[in-house]
This record gives sequence, C-alpha cells and structure tokens, in this order.
Amino acid sequence: MNPTNVIMEHKPCFKLCQTKAEKTIRLSEREFERFLQSPMEYHDYIKGNVNLMRQDESGVYHCLLVTGENHRDGVLVEADGYDYARYASYVPDAAAFLYDSLSEMGYRLALLVEQFITKGLDNEQEGYWEVSFEEIREQSGLELGENPFLQELMADMIAERPEVVEVCIRGDCFGIRYHPEQIQERQKEEIAEHACPEEKRQRLGDLIRSGIPADTYLVHESDVGFIPVGRVGSFFAKRQGMEYEVFARELEAIRPCSGEAAAVWYEWAKELEGYDKAGEPKVPGKTAEVFLDEFMCRFRAIRERHGDRVAGEMVSLAEHRSCIFPWEMARAAEHLAAGGGVQDILPMSVEGLLEGWPDIGQEETPIQSM
Repeated sequence: MNPTNVIMEHKPCFKLCQTKAEKTIRLSEREFERFLQSPMEYHDYIKGNVNLMRQDESGVYHCLLVTGENHRDGVLVEADGYDYARYASYVPDAAAFLYDSLSEMGYRLALLVEQFITKGLDNEQEGYWEVSFEEIREQSGLELGENPFLQELMADMIAERPEVVEVCIRGDCFGIRYHPEQIQERQKEEIAEHACPEEKRQRLGDLIRSGIPADTYLVHESDVGFIPVGRVGSFFAKRQGMEYEVFARELEAIRPCSGEAAAVWYEWAKELEGYDKAGEPKVPGKTAEVFLDEFMCRFRAIRERHGDRVAGEMVSLAEHRSCIFPWEMARAAEHLAAGGGVQDILPMSVEGLLEGWPDIGQEETPIQSM
C-alpha cells in the first residue's frame, strides 16, 4: 500500500456525522493546497454557496466538497452561514465519497482480495497460488472473464499487498507468487495457534496408536507445506505395529467382552511372526504387533462395510479357534454378510476358498489357519 494523506489526531475521540455533498468545487492544484493550509480564511466559493450548506432537522450536514486538480482527496465544508470552513472534514478519496457505486465496488474488491490472499497463504504450493475467474464469479457475482479493465484493477490491488511478490493474469485466472518470509510467518502463526502446553503434549507414536484423526497434519516452522499424519501413521504402523493393549481395547469397541478373543488373536499373531521370520532368517520379518495392526485394519474395514454384526462375528472366530490370515478376512466377511455361519470359515480357509491377494512379503507364509 502506498503512503496516503490522512489526518492523525493526538488522543483522538471520533464523533461520526452523516453528511451529503450538495456541490463539488474543483480548484487548481495551487489553490487547493492553499485552502488546505488556511481553511479558516475567507473564500469566495464558500460565500457564494452558503445557501447550500446547513444542518437539517435529522442532523445531516449538507456540504460543499472542495477538491483540486491532481488530487484524489478533498474537504467537506459546512460554513454554517459564514464565508469560511466553520465545520470541515478531510476526505482522503473524494471520488469514492461522491459515487456510492464506486465505493461499494471498491469495498467488494478489497474484501475479495483479502479473502483470496489469506486463502492462498493457507493453501499455496511452493509459494505460488492461482485464483480462477470462475471462483471469483461464484463467490461475488463479478464477471472478470470478459472485462479486462476489472482484471487489471484487481491484479493491481493484489500486487499492492505486502505478501505478494508478483501477480499475473493467466488466461482465466490470477497467478500469485508470495514472499517466502510471509509464508513462513503464516505457518508460525498456525503452529502457535494449535500448540498446546508441554504437559499436555503426546508422543507421535502414542497419538497414532490411539487413533489420530485422518485430517490431522504435521508442520514444521522451517518447512513449506503440511504432511498428512495418515502418511506417517502408515509408515509407523508398518514398522512398529500395534501394541496388544491397544488392540484389545479397539477389539472391545467392536465387540464387547472380547478379552478372550483378543488373547487368541495375539497368540495367532505370534505364530505368524514365527512363520514370517522362518523364510529369510537374514531379513527382519513382521512382528506380532504388525500382524495385530493388519488384523485391526481389516476389522475396521469390515465394520465400515458390513456393520457391527459381521465385524463382531469376525472377532468371534478366535473363540472358535478359527483365526485366519489377514488377506482372507475380506472374503470371510462377505460370506458372513450373505448369511453364512461362523463355523463355515475354517473349512473354507483350509480349502483355499478365502484366498485374496496376500500382502507383499507374505508369499512364503504357509497357507494354513489357526
């Protein structure tokens, strides 16, 4: 924003009044600057228009608007019957004051620019952000596509923002490039806003194991962009797996009173750990905790797709000593959802009727069930 002429009051107390410009007096540049320096002096143009200036019964001041060549500003004058500016108010942008439609348009454009600049800082990629004319039309009703004047005007307004390095018009959108320090400052604000006291902080692993929301992101004040926790969670789960206590608690949420079932599923997971490590002794295999995590991922997916009944019956397989491989669980759930019985699952597994696509690295695991 360029420097603007305003009046700065010491310890101000603003009393707002309603005004209406009845006539505009346009002076030469020199005359207007002289008037600004000595508004209390006698002026012919004030004396000649005294009849236009008054305060009506509603308290509205009817004024002259005095402006000058090469000046955007002006002065509202209500002489109160005198030949000098007995009451006056400085107006930084006289044109916007004279035309309500221009003032309204300026307000709408300024509001739009503010919204899109803020949105861009929150969502930009590598310091660059695009705003389509269609998005602007949907949000404001302004049609920029066939209006080069409005395009240039809004581009100029965006370019005047301190956050922006440059802006260009690219066919049907604005391309905006931000100052890197502005992006970093914004991210620091985001971090500070979501920060919590030290005593309430948790380790990332604990958060992931306890079921952190999928729309949670990690940020670092020196980086650009956000990292979905889901991506980190997947990597963490593959390496660390799920602790038995967490598995048992989540199993309980799917099917109450599943403590015995949880213990049997864990026993089966430890057997699978032994099978997995037997194939390649030099290559670290999956741990029992990793298999618990895989079981739980399947239980969640089954519950979401088939409901609580089928998910609960799948959990109960452990009570029948019929635990199966993770990649068999989807077809087993389909069988139960279609009306099949829990007692059918183990024979189907033995016959290879539940075979799906095994996970990578599981090809050497023996095809058998518990």
